[in-house]
Amino acid sequence: MSTTTQQEEKDLLPLEYSTMKENLADLVDLIAGNSPVISQINNHLFSTGLIPEAVHHSVTVETAGLSPYDRANKMFSSVLATLKCHSDPNSMFSSLITALKRIELNDIASKLMENLRKKGGHVDPNLEQQTSVSEGPLQPVDVTAQSPKPQQPTITESQSSTPPTVTNYSRVATCTCILVLVLILTLAGVGVGISIRISCHSSISLNQSMEISDKQSSSALIPVPNNVSSVLLKSLNTQDPFEVTVFIASSIPPNGTQRLNETYSHVTRCTPYNVNTGDNPVYLLSGSIMNYTLTVSGLNDSKCMAQLVVYNKSSEYLACKHNSSNVVKAYCLSNDTVNHVSVMINKSAEYYVRLITDDPTISVITNITVYQVHYNTSHLITANDCEQISNDDSCTVHNDNVKQWSCSNTEWYVILQSSSNVEVEYNYKTPSHDYCALRNYLIGTLVLSIVLPLLITSGYCLGTQRGKIMTKCKKNRTRGN
Repeated sequence: MSTTTQQEEKDLLPLEYSTMKENLADLVDLIAGNSPVISQINNHLFSTGLIPEAVHHSVTVETAGLSPYDRANKMFSSVLATLKCHSDPNSMFSSLITALKRIELNDIASKLMENLRKKGGHVDPNLEQQTSVSEGPLQPVDVTAQSPKPQQPTITESQSSTPPTVTNYSRVATCTCILVLVLILTLAGVGVGISIRISCHSSISLNQSMEISDKQSSSALIPVPNNVSSVLLKSLNTQDPFEVTVFIASSIPPNGTQRLNETYSHVTRCTPYNVNTGDNPVYLLSGSIMNYTLTVSGLNDSKCMAQLVVYNKSSEYLACKHNSSNVVKAYCLSNDTVNHVSVMINKSAEYYVRLITDDPTISVITNITVYQVHYNTSHLITANDCEQISNDDSCTVHNDNVKQWSCSNTEWYVILQSSSNVEVEYNYKTPSHDYCALRNYLIGTLVLSIVLPLLITSGYCLGTQRGKIMTKCKKNRTRGN
């Protein structure tokens, strides 16, 4: 075996073992020279587990064939083997010191403690304070009168209480902790990278426009996703002066309903029949109802000579079209009877109505009743960043309450209100990461990177402990045989 390997093995041995080995010859000589105490210390060493039963028995019974030196050498060589292989050599060393003090071997006990301390080992402070419990005085004996002995006590395999396997438990524990830490950091790093990759997606930009307002200063609602914190608003009107008031809300404002009435009796080829008169639209929310009662006379019954047409696009309305796909509804009117037309509104928008006829000489008397559902904005607070916008103006509405890491599906809302007909463009951009999913992935990664190494370490420790128990059982069975 190389010198380097021998030195490494020496470094792995417990300090208590090294201390005992250096003082073994002196201790054996001292005990052999005081043979009356051999039985006493033999019992102490056995009761504390420092020597196995087989050694204790041979020292006690086989006195006829063994000299005092052989008996002392057998005991303390077994103690040396125990210190070498025991899982807690320091507690065994403390038991040895106590046993020596019980038979008043204070000098050698102090010497052992001092040598261990010099090596950097731990000495229980209570051992320093222990007083000797005399179990019989020691008589000085001429050691040279004893039987011949070898220069150095020898340790045989049969004297060892445990297999002579060298294990430095502190180093094993340190290496295990380092490996577990490396595994945790590796799993965490890989998990974070995968989580960021999975949660990454293309950002979605929304750019739309809406027409709002009527004489009643109705309000339009813009729902905004919970992971978007700002919305850009821009006026598309460059001519007529107007103002739009901007509100912000965490929930949809409560609805109110008001009744609007109007009467018409004149007819042209393309007559505005709006409840707000002229070409002014009415802004209706879902759930509103438009009721038209028309009494028509002078029509040619051969074909649909007069129609009531409902629009939600100003371009179609101004073009006076009645057969476009963008027309909400067109109703043919019957002659010499009362026509009841009721329109249920399913989409929030500005609505226009025209009476279109090929024969402007017909007679029409019309009564209009509109039940307008609208948002109640009286309790809302205007947006600080964007209280009002006017002609060719823009502003950005910020919501400081948006929490990007939240997994809530709750939207927030921008409400626009104006008494003038206005078209507003709005746009926002969603984040490039799904922060809710990323948060969940990171939590899962953290749990996995901690639990998995702990499970692996626990399994290793249980397996190691089971191996120790099986080894001890085999040793006990061997002794029994």
